[in-house]
Amino acid sequence: MQLSAANETPPVTNAESSVTGTATISFHLTKDSSGNVTAATADFQLSATGFPAGSQLTMAHIHLGGAGTPGSILVDTGLASGGVTMAGGSASFSRTGVNVSPDIAQAMTTSPGNYYFNVHTALNPNGVARGQLDNGSGGNPAPNPNPYP
Repeated sequence: MQLSAANETPPVTNAESSVTGTATISFHLTKDSSGNVTAATADFQLSATGFPAGSQLTMAHIHLGGAGTPGSILVDTGLASGGVTMAGGSASFSRTGVNVSPDIAQAMTTSPGNYYFNVHTALNPNGVARGQLDNGSGGNPAPNPNPYP
């Protein structure tokens, strides 16, 4: 998925307004014989650019919320302030095996357009770059009117 400071709600307009990036989230699901998710983990890979000198990533999460809608945190990558080294205005990180609640994983894989991933910085504690989850082929299915929770 593509991340952009312009996708944040509200859009970022300060010194970090040119931040863009790419995130890949891979879900590893265990399902029962009926196809229901019984266990889940996620792997995260992020690459982002456009950070001014002094920027520092502080958090990265999956939130509930369709495009333009802020929402609550559902999956935390475990990224902490100081956990990513910035070089020349770029940042990247990977997290693997992040536990995801089975019911949340089921909902996210069924209606990914209801959820977004974003990264946060010290300058933009509410988020610096955001992208909606998609189905892996770049498509964002229309939001489900009754997403989790």
